[in-house]
Amino acid sequence: MDGLGLPGGPIGTNDTVELVVTGRGGVPAASVAAVVLNVTATGPTAPSFLTAWPTGEARPEASNVNFVPGQSVPNLVVAKVGTGGKVSIFNRFGTVDVVVDVAGYFPETDGFEPLIPARLLDTRPGTTTIDGRELPGNPIGAAGRFDLGVLGRGGVPASGVDAVVLNVAVTNPTSPSFITVWPAGQTRPVASNLNTAPGETRANLVIAKVGTDGKVSIFNLAGSVDVIVDVAGYFTTGGTFVPLQPARLLETRPGESVTPGGTNRGMPVGQGDELEFPVLGIGGVPLTGVSSVVLNVTAVGADAPSFLTVWPYGSQRPETSNLNMRGGGHTVPNLVIAKLGAGGKVSIYNLAGNPDVVVDVAGYFVEEPAAIRSVVADARGTCSIDSLGRVSCWGSNPQDEFAFQGLATPPSRFAPYPLGIFDDAVDVAIDWTHTCFLRSDGTVWCRGGGGVIPVLGDGQTDVRWIAIQVPGLDDVVDVETGYLNTCALRSVGTVHCWGAGFGAGTLATPTQIAGLSDIAEIEVADEYACARRSDGRVLCWGGMGSTGVLGDGSGTDSEAPRLVAGLTDATSISLGSLRGCAVRTNSQAACWGNSMLGNGTTGRSLTPVDVKDATTGEPAEEITEIAGGDDWACALRTDQNLYCWGSQSAATAGLAPSTSADTTQIAGPVHGLAPVTSISGGRFHACVTTTDHDIMCWGFNESGQVGDGTNQVQPTPTLVIDSP
Repeated sequence: MDGLGLPGGPIGTNDTVELVVTGRGGVPAASVAAVVLNVTATGPTAPSFLTAWPTGEARPEASNVNFVPGQSVPNLVVAKVGTGGKVSIFNRFGTVDVVVDVAGYFPETDGFEPLIPARLLDTRPGTTTIDGRELPGNPIGAAGRFDLGVLGRGGVPASGVDAVVLNVAVTNPTSPSFITVWPAGQTRPVASNLNTAPGETRANLVIAKVGTDGKVSIFNLAGSVDVIVDVAGYFTTGGTFVPLQPARLLETRPGESVTPGGTNRGMPVGQGDELEFPVLGIGGVPLTGVSSVVLNVTAVGADAPSFLTVWPYGSQRPETSNLNMRGGGHTVPNLVIAKLGAGGKVSIYNLAGNPDVVVDVAGYFVEEPAAIRSVVADARGTCSIDSLGRVSCWGSNPQDEFAFQGLATPPSRFAPYPLGIFDDAVDVAIDWTHTCFLRSDGTVWCRGGGGVIPVLGDGQTDVRWIAIQVPGLDDVVDVETGYLNTCALRSVGTVHCWGAGFGAGTLATPTQIAGLSDIAEIEVADEYACARRSDGRVLCWGGMGSTGVLGDGSGTDSEAPRLVAGLTDATSISLGSLRGCAVRTNSQAACWGNSMLGNGTTGRSLTPVDVKDATTGEPAEEITEIAGGDDWACALRTDQNLYCWGSQSAATAGLAPSTSADTTQIAGPVHGLAPVTSISGGRFHACVTTTDHDIMCWGFNESGQVGDGTNQVQPTPTLVIDSP
């Protein structure tokens, strides 16, 4: 991932490697309690085991991955972070290559308490545990159950614990079988945590809800088997993790049962196949407020060496594995903590062969509340980004409606729903034909398309519901879309566009717009675009020139950017379908074009005219931002109120002050708003962010773009997202 962690050789007998985990792979550099690692042992030369523990602590008498020669064995490990942000990994015998993928982390304030691994159970005779308890001296027999006490042992408190993180290993099995772990005192679920085969030692991580008397139950189906259990941490009551009675979400074997709402595909996952399945609203997982789920994924009857990858549906498949298979009909499980994707779904990929796949859910993580950072409104839809980089949308968006197919209870598009695609978004640009996302690493990702114009930036016109990375862009600071166009502003001040080309012919891939340099801001409308230079000058290009939207005084179209006449001190710009506006350094504003320019008339102007105050008839002052739609606009002033103007029609939706006549100069303020920090305008609706980091919207609402849960006109500002 970053060129680190490449020792250049296997881990030898009794050798230890120290792995830096903080500040890498999305893990913060500080305030991390533990990391979630998928650890795979491959190419071992002797039967052995791996132990992972916090660097700087004494190595515990515990194991995380067990293996024999010829195997590639994965296991999920929740490891407490040690000295220097490191985790230590020890190999007992022979040599073995080790592959480690990071799947997540627990902040220090997350309700999870990592522990130095401690042994709680060992059924083999002559062994020991952390406290000398739970040493039955004989294996668990066929249809046998063992109730294991976990509270008050190995660092786990005696109370206030919802669930424990256990590494469960089986050895000396006499028959093919499986192990199920569940809260004591409850009915044993139709689920499995670990599958056994004679002559093999296997391990799997289990996150188990604590049951009656502080115990978890362990069941063995057939034969007899020794079981070893190490505790690695616990979740406190009321934290972000909610443990569940295990429930089966996915089965690919024909005729096998699943929990109500689960998926039975009825056929294996073939070579190179991807499948997705819904999670929200099934098996105890709620419909909303979930960030990720804990899944036990089992490959059954693998007929070829292969691996499975699990990732959020709607995102690009990562180059990692969660579960490795060696073929020969073996059955292999592994615990996976999976982030939910578009439509609350999870995707699974199989490299080779035709294994059956079984997925049980064991719990979920509550979505962390976060303040709203921005809101973007378009003709029929609206999206927001919170402070954690997560995107939510509402209104009409064909790309999201596709993701909801197959859900028993799809979310309403009339209210905000999480996209679940990226958690590092800094900007989103939405349009009826496509949606583009700017991520924190400066890359742009787009989805949608399907027409004759290549709107996704890769030269192709086929529809893509899963976002693709736009090639050649890795330092973007702003992205904007129009009906069939997209433009990106790079950190060096150049502008690159693709799509219909604003009259310059189709641009299949990002193409630098000649004549634009030192650009600080871009805006894109359906048929034209404008760019603001850092020196305050504004240039526009494209079609609709006869309406005056290019602002150069010519009234003609232009493929090349032209300077907006007389505008040399712009600090921000905004565009509507038929109007451009700029805020100036003196906090006054000017607009140009053919629709509601705010200058006291309803006529066209080919060059900028002053936006005037309806009370004084003089240029309006103290303006910090302007946004608007087809026949209305609003100015945000330094008093954090909105002052609007527009047509009688717009006024019926609360977007202009008067329903009896057109309002051609700014008036107001708009009532019912908390202090406003930003505004975004769709064609016929408006949304604002407030000082409380909330979102309020109002206007025409036929597609649910206001987000109030209905599709009825909302003429007064209504609270859509209430930030914590």
